[in-house]
Amino acid sequence: MNLGVKERGRAIVAAPARALAASGVRATHLTVAGFGLSVAAAAMLARGRYDWTAGLLLVSGLCDILDGAVARAGVGETRLGAFLDSTLDRAGESAVYVGSAWRGLNLVRDWAGPRWDVTLPVLALASSLLVSYVRARAEGLGAECRVGLMERPERMVLLIAAAAAAVFWEPAWAWALAALSALNFVTFAQRLVHVGRALR
Repeated sequence: MNLGVKERGRAIVAAPARALAASGVRATHLTVAGFGLSVAAAAMLARGRYDWTAGLLLVSGLCDILDGAVARAGVGETRLGAFLDSTLDRAGESAVYVGSAWRGLNLVRDWAGPRWDVTLPVLALASSLLVSYVRARAEGLGAECRVGLMERPERMVLLIAAAAAAVFWEPAWAWALAALSALNFVTFAQRLVHVGRALR
């Protein structure tokens, strides 16, 4: 995500974050809540409840935005908090793709959808994990890797929009997963090139 957009976002959530920190809410509370909401969204998605999926993902995304801001406003960011945040973020996102695959299996079983409804969530999961892995591995080797079209915030925005559209037209979800997977692979390639240059 563009750094200017991130800075504006941080400015917007600074005041609510200070209020939450002052009331005793800790960043870890929001991290865990965001993960729980993602799992709940996955369960709703498995049932084909795209309205609930969109709403739960939106609130989960707000928790994800606020946890870092609350950490900075309170006791400060810690290595444990950063580890828990990034780990639960990936676990929650993975749960959404699993819920999507479950929905796809039900559609195929009921002759209401093509096999792509099962394949695309798996492809989206694999490609998203590849994008995250390249960054984690690069940073473990001392190279910064914050490049690419499809970082996690962009993926979540696309999933929320897709779930909202699928309330009215369910195939919108599959089309969004196809687009997300393609953009993930572009991002994967961008990061490979970037890290290759940085480590050369």
